[in-house]
Amino acid sequence: MISRPFTEIPRIVVVNGDVCSGSSTIAREISTSLSYDYVDVGQLFRLELKRDPSLNLGRLSLQLNEKVRDRIATGSKCVIEGRLVGQQAQGFEDIGKVLCTAQESVILRRYMEREGIPYAELAMQSLTARYTHDDEILSKTWGITRADALNPGLYDVAIDTSHSSPAEIVRDLGFST
Repeated sequence: MISRPFTEIPRIVVVNGDVCSGSSTIAREISTSLSYDYVDVGQLFRLELKRDPSLNLGRLSLQLNEKVRDRIATGSKCVIEGRLVGQQAQGFEDIGKVLCTAQESVILRRYMEREGIPYAELAMQSLTARYTHDDEILSKTWGITRADALNPGLYDVAIDTSHSSPAEIVRDLGFST
């Protein structure tokens, strides 16, 4: 458990985590608790692709991440969740950087529930394919791997979400108002 690592509320909180690590849930919970805007970079990416499926993924990723970096630079109070937020927040002050992790068995269970996959073996195959796809896009567009994006050294705190409720995690982070 975390012993309140943030002694002051930062103007921006960035949250990252692997698939089904709880990062989206925690980011939304922090946003609600602090009454900050919530920016989900992955959701923006999916909405743009739905609007225009012919978009170049690398170019779209560059455009969205430029918007995120601009948002960080403006300093408006918000919680930003996305794959590259740890890298994007480097060099800025008054930003809380949170990495969500979870035990592999918990990630697998959450993924099976979220995707409606009844068998662990099928879910693991699907997750592995997703990890490979993520690595390909990150490598081609940014020259990094998924592991680079999830490097705990980029974050102020890494928290295991496996056995705590979102409200408990937000409280333990020091973001309850």
